[in-house]
Amino acid sequence: MKRSLMIFEYLKNKNLNSISFSWEQTRQISYIILLLATILYSRPPYNHYRFERISEKPVLDLSPAHVRMTACYQDRKGNYHLFVDYIPAVQNTIHSWSAEILYFVSSDLKSWDLVETVVKRGDKDSSFCDSYGAASPGILVTHNKVLLFYAGRQCGRAVNQGNPLVCEDVPEKISSRICLATADTDSNGVPVSSFQKKGQILFSEENDWDACRQDDPSPIIKGNEIWLYFKGFNVRQGDSIRVGLAKADLQDMIFHKALRPVINIPGGVEMPRVFWTENSESFGMFIRYFQPKENSIWQSLISQDGTSWVSDQTDLFNTITPGKGAADMAPVYTMDGKLAQPYRALATGGENGVLKIWALRMIPEESLQE
Repeated sequence: MKRSLMIFEYLKNKNLNSISFSWEQTRQISYIILLLATILYSRPPYNHYRFERISEKPVLDLSPAHVRMTACYQDRKGNYHLFVDYIPAVQNTIHSWSAEILYFVSSDLKSWDLVETVVKRGDKDSSFCDSYGAASPGILVTHNKVLLFYAGRQCGRAVNQGNPLVCEDVPEKISSRICLATADTDSNGVPVSSFQKKGQILFSEENDWDACRQDDPSPIIKGNEIWLYFKGFNVRQGDSIRVGLAKADLQDMIFHKALRPVINIPGGVEMPRVFWTENSESFGMFIRYFQPKENSIWQSLISQDGTSWVSDQTDLFNTITPGKGAADMAPVYTMDGKLAQPYRALATGGENGVLKIWALRMIPEESLQE
């Protein structure tokens, strides 16, 4: 905007006898420049990344068990804290319906030490939100607390409302709801207590767009609020899989959902990974498409306000990990949802029939700045 005004002032003050433009033509040209600049600079900055493996070997391999969805943050001392789905080999599936969430620590993203199982699956006959399993973690650290959001899997027999998309794999038909567990931290953001389950935090009515399933929580702090993005759908209405948004004040942690999805893309999307862009003035998001666009499974979106999203990078990456692309990927965060520097990501891929995790460098390629 400033640049366009400078151009306008230059043209206005220019000696018009030295150029062939009339004053009316100069005014029209200046208006066009102003309009184009307004459109250009009102769009959030593009932030494109190129991904490279840090090593050819996976950094987390629990063969023959699978590890899948990840959430990782860096504390103030520079150490990394990883929360990941654990699917025992005995389950004979790569799906996380009956998974548990493990917690690892590392100083370099390459070698990981197991701390504990932070969210165990509950009793299948109970009415608790994760009675069948727990998966798909999302992490924030604030006010000396680790907030671990996750998808609680609940047996259909307990809730009388199952997920019809899993009926072939799981006879009980399970639902999936966003839940929360928390732990205390020290001043550096390191957990110093066991995680305590707080239960379900998002709720749905039978005809809501997310009535059948909520999954893939991705939180970020905006001012005094937590903005929580998540995947959801209601196949009873023939809906595609979309992304919703819920907000809560940091003081009371009571979440209120937007009535409609904020991201609705034909073919469906999942695994939103939201973050603040480098200038912290706009939102970025990595997201996985069910129908790959331009042969790429993962895309990136960008938003000025967190509710209206536009496509950014359509060729994010496709074959960084073995196979046909990442089953899951997530950037490494700071404790408040920004990208940790140097930029890194963790991606899940298959090798020898087992899901494992690779560490990636995220290399910024270009950024449009005013």
